[in-house]
Amino acid sequence: MKKLLILVVILFPLKIWAGPSKGVCGAQFLKIDPVARSASMGGAFSALADDASASYYNPAGLAQLRMPEAITCGGLWIDETRYGFIGYSAPISRDNALGVSALYLQTPKIPGYDEKGSDYWKTGDFDAKDLAVTFSYSQRFSPRNYFGVSAKWISQQIEKEKRYSFALDAGQIYKMDGLSLAVVVANIGPKIKFIREEDKMPLTLKLGAVYKLMDEDAKLLLDLVKPLDNDWKVCLGTEWQINRNLALRGGYNSQLFRDLGIGVSLGAGLKLGTFGLDYAYVPYNELGDTHRLSFTTHFGR
Repeated sequence: MKKLLILVVILFPLKIWAGPSKGVCGAQFLKIDPVARSASMGGAFSALADDASASYYNPAGLAQLRMPEAITCGGLWIDETRYGFIGYSAPISRDNALGVSALYLQTPKIPGYDEKGSDYWKTGDFDAKDLAVTFSYSQRFSPRNYFGVSAKWISQQIEKEKRYSFALDAGQIYKMDGLSLAVVVANIGPKIKFIREEDKMPLTLKLGAVYKLMDEDAKLLLDLVKPLDNDWKVCLGTEWQINRNLALRGGYNSQLFRDLGIGVSLGAGLKLGTFGLDYAYVPYNELGDTHRLSFTTHFGR
């Protein structure tokens, strides 16, 4: 337990515990909840993180995997924005695991204009593209204590202008009887410079918990999340494994409730042999409803 507190104190700036930082952070796409399983539970996933998407949510969870696993998902997000996520993770020994993932986001075509005197002339359409490639390492120090780190290479493009940066994540999971606690510090990195403007990295702290009951067939999940540029938010989730093949999920996200008036999400998971299909329904009020599908597969027995 002391190590969890040490991670918070050493890796996370104290000023983030106060109110939102002035100004808007860059690389906002790093806040997206791309995987259907997590999205259906309101984004509460840091203390569970037991599949190949752990490299994105909490790298400490990768050491829980006992066989290689791959995950992919994608589709339409808000306002015709397209996104895609793919990940692969594998144990390299009894207590160590590696993972790699990529998150991609592309906006629809946007009309471009150029200023000439007091007039504006249309110059053609353009789009914006964001990409983050993540490499992760996780180690189990004991049956209770898991730790992981991730390194991200980040690329952002608007029309012909590009910028590159990097960031680090660090996470830990501590397990007790029926209860797991987690700390994640995400997006530790330098400012992102674009042309002559500089934006802060979207530094984020997550404090997570998951409680397992009914012989681990049911789970209650909680994440307390503090982004550098926003207030604390509460993510609540539940997962009920009805049988070997079917799971039902639900969640609540206080930021979505505060900003968009809904905040509730629903989903389900289906397993057929080595393959898995997860679905999430996340409504955004006036911005429309989103539907997310994730496909997973594991290799070996």
